[in-house]
Amino acid sequence: MVNNSKCRFVPTKRMSGKILTFCIHLVCISLLFVVPEVLASLSRRNVSATFSFAPYFKSIIWVSAFYISYCLTTDPTSGRRSDVVKFIIQDLLILIGATLAMYFFWEYMRPAFKGSSHPGAIAGIHAPKRHYGLSASFIMRDAVVTILTLGLALSLKIARKLRAMEKSRRESLAREREAELQHLKAQLNPHFLFNTLNSIYVLTDIDPVKAKDAIHRLSKMLRYMLYENQGSVILGDEIRFLESYVELMRLRLSPSFITDIRFNAGDCENNPIAPVLFINILENAFKHGTRSSATGPLLIHLTAAGGTVTLRTANPYDPALSPAENGGIGLANLRRRLELQYPGRHSLDVEMAAGSYNVTLTIDISTPPVMSPNPDISL
Repeated sequence: MVNNSKCRFVPTKRMSGKILTFCIHLVCISLLFVVPEVLASLSRRNVSATFSFAPYFKSIIWVSAFYISYCLTTDPTSGRRSDVVKFIIQDLLILIGATLAMYFFWEYMRPAFKGSSHPGAIAGIHAPKRHYGLSASFIMRDAVVTILTLGLALSLKIARKLRAMEKSRRESLAREREAELQHLKAQLNPHFLFNTLNSIYVLTDIDPVKAKDAIHRLSKMLRYMLYENQGSVILGDEIRFLESYVELMRLRLSPSFITDIRFNAGDCENNPIAPVLFINILENAFKHGTRSSATGPLLIHLTAAGGTVTLRTANPYDPALSPAENGGIGLANLRRRLELQYPGRHSLDVEMAAGSYNVTLTIDISTPPVMSPNPDISL
């Protein structure tokens, strides 16, 4: 069966970049070489129609020399001496070819000048005894412009190589950063499971019904951690995940244990944020607070406003039962994730005062977390 639908041409991103590069090249060549020559030609009077074509002919020569050098010559930035020698020889051949084209053009044009048999008439110069000197001067001038055109091609070729190297470096760093983030998240999952399963284990003897409900909650949380938090999530979803975790931890707390837990997304509920970012702090708060003999409530406050989210926890802390640490591997992973995804946009303070363990985390979430570099267009 024949498909009669019309095929529409959709330019790709790579093709759009090449078109933009081509336009930038033409603008550079035109502003530096073509436009001055055309303006100079328009300012001359009493020249033949043949001579009026001269600037456009030379423009074609310069544009051709530029693109032959830019696209077809050997890359001199490869680091091999043989490639540098090949490039020099190829550019010399381009220069000689362009100069010969200019020479034959001048020789063809010369009889067409009004009132003179040499190109010097265009500048109002009296005819000398030998016109070849003036022809040579014009050809030398155009050869110098050709050299400048080849220099521009070389400069852009070097710039293209440097941009490609920089892009490759950034992509490599991005891959390393992504691999490190995945490694940190892979460490987080077993750490989270270890602490949560310990809590459920305690419930199995105390209240099997609560233990069953805890396992159901845990399955939902694991689904969120493994499948629903790729890249970034909105703050509202992250808060709902934290609320589920708090409810899971409360199942094993005695009624007399005092908690002060508040979550308020404010005007930042739909702001993107790195997933599973606060769970380590909550884990430490429950771990230290529930096994400490010190008195005092377990406080967890998360507030957000104006593109900034702040999590503050305070819990009882007994150095005799909890070693002097800054949160163990969980908090160490959190610090590293913050450095990678919120560089210069966060602060994390941990304070172990007498009988109290306090953590304050502030993050600027007005812009999404750092994930990967933006693509560039190589010239």
